[in-house]
Amino acid sequence: MELHRLSITELAGLLSTKQISARECVAYFATRIERINPALNSFVALDLDSALAKAELIDEKRAHNRFVGSLAGIPFGVKDLEDAEGFTTTRGSALFADSPKALKNSHMVEHFIKQGAIPVGKTNTPEFGWKSDTDNATFGPTRNPYDLRRSPGGSSGGSASAVSSGQVPFATGSDGGGSLRIPASACGISAMKTSLGRVPSVSQIPPGWSDLSVSGPLAKTVRDTALLLDLVVMPDGRDFRSQARKPEQWHQEISVKQPPVKAAFSLDLGYAPIDPEVSEVIEKAVSSLENAGVEIRVLDSLFSKDPLEEFFTLTDSYYAKTLQSAMSDPKYQMVDPGIREQVERGLQVTATEFLRACDLSFYMNLTLYNLFRDVEVLLAPTTAGLPPLVGGKAMIGGSEVVDWVKLTYPFNMTRSPVASVCAGISRSGLPVGLQIIGPHLGDLQVLSAAQFFEEVLGRFHPEMA
Repeated sequence: MELHRLSITELAGLLSTKQISARECVAYFATRIERINPALNSFVALDLDSALAKAELIDEKRAHNRFVGSLAGIPFGVKDLEDAEGFTTTRGSALFADSPKALKNSHMVEHFIKQGAIPVGKTNTPEFGWKSDTDNATFGPTRNPYDLRRSPGGSSGGSASAVSSGQVPFATGSDGGGSLRIPASACGISAMKTSLGRVPSVSQIPPGWSDLSVSGPLAKTVRDTALLLDLVVMPDGRDFRSQARKPEQWHQEISVKQPPVKAAFSLDLGYAPIDPEVSEVIEKAVSSLENAGVEIRVLDSLFSKDPLEEFFTLTDSYYAKTLQSAMSDPKYQMVDPGIREQVERGLQVTATEFLRACDLSFYMNLTLYNLFRDVEVLLAPTTAGLPPLVGGKAMIGGSEVVDWVKLTYPFNMTRSPVASVCAGISRSGLPVGLQIIGPHLGDLQVLSAAQFFEEVLGRFHPEMA
């Protein structure tokens, strides 16, 4: 049986009815990791022996009819920006590569473990999650399951690569500027960036990107994503941005809720050049949605400018706050020059400049608020270009560009819920993602639309050599 092709619900059903044991399940995926990971470098740390031992304990509990949880026996990966007990959290950086192993779990990891899921290892990330290509000097590059010459995107590229290639059914990630959606698009899977505060940021220190980044899972389908979100979306008094408890179970509601009747569509958000291979796939997908009964309103423009300058004002400030104390460490010179440049810029940002960037976020959200009076969701490509070659430059329309991901960070600034589903495969054989954006706290609305669109557009699997 090809367990890696099953949904989390299907896998959990086989486990709960004892058609397969937890040990058999973990062993199956451990074998895939050992066979596939050397080519992809999705995982940078593994403890498969411990995972198998935990699986055997679950089998013993299940044999005695003891509670084991809804995910009992299902292995998963943990992005190397968050803690998993027994693993070092390196953040992809030499600054933390020799740190002690974590003694506690992050919020998401803890709640998945409570339901019996088993962490098998840490997935690769660019240093401090700073860019849209998963590569760092400590562990090297991660590769795309659709084309080993290509990047899987970032910053949750290790997790997306691991899930897309069937090494684990799901993995954790985070999204401060597109870091769930970009690799999901590049690797042909689904992702959801929830409204800010839905998944609490729980720690003994203030969060790094407090008003931009949210944590979330990566899974192959929208339904699996919703199932996992139901376990981690909750209020927490330690995060004063966290939202009230939702009354519904999203993974159940998305099949009941009606698909959107009206949607707006912007190919470029008003400012971004789009690669012809991307626009070709996206426009075909939008046409398919129209044929399925969705009324599409094409927007001539949306935002008046690319908000990248203001986005960098915010992120430069966050990096300066986080890393200023490390500047005296001799290892700091090993930190990616791009990050050190951001720290230097961040130290020069004034409070007024920071607040003006926050003001632009406010006005952009107001634009969306007015748009959502007339439509239920907004559609746009997830990325402006195809994923670049590993170590190479991104290309749009045959020309080298610095930024191939111009379409994601605006919705971190507006705190909006956004999903990405695979719209289709480009002429180059690479997946192309479609973003579904909704109003603040309209997460269920976005998930329901994404579920419907995924069914209309189909699902895709890389042909692994």
